[in-house]
Amino acid sequence: RAQRWKVAAATSAALSAGGRQHKKGGILPQRTLWYTMLTKCLNVYRALIFTFVLGYTSCALIPEPEVKIDVLQKPFLCHRKTNLGDRLLIHYAGFFENGTMFHSSRENNGEAVWFTLGIKESLIGWDRGLRDMCAGEKRKLIIPPALAYGKEGRANTVVHIQCMSLN
Repeated sequence: RAQRWKVAAATSAALSAGGRQHKKGGILPQRTLWYTMLTKCLNVYRALIFTFVLGYTSCALIPEPEVKIDVLQKPFLCHRKTNLGDRLLIHYAGFFENGTMFHSSRENNGEAVWFTLGIKESLIGWDRGLRDMCAGEKRKLIIPPALAYGKEGRANTVVHIQCMSLN
């Protein structure tokens, strides 16, 4: 439902005539402007602005989750560090926060696993935690739920990883 508001504004033509005004103290009647605005449009704009401000402030307050990396063993010589797109031959063991192991490559036929870095082949936390790693290096990754198993994960995931070789 439309509502009309009368808005009076002095134009330069109205004031340039020596500042004359209407006898009743207002602006010359022929220079009065009429605007029609829809209340619904104003409410939509208010809602959009509120949503934008609320969304912007809430995004600014939530920090990006990070993988905590502990280097357990580093080789004496490192000829090359891992980059995105590299294939890594790794051994890993995954633990819950209480120390209970839930999976291990050594217990799965004892064979190391090939992993391509940076293509979300496994956990996002692996892609972040295995960057700049050397062949022969061992790391402990503490991965927050958002970078591990998402909504299903309730606690941090702890993974011990050994990079056997790079390709």
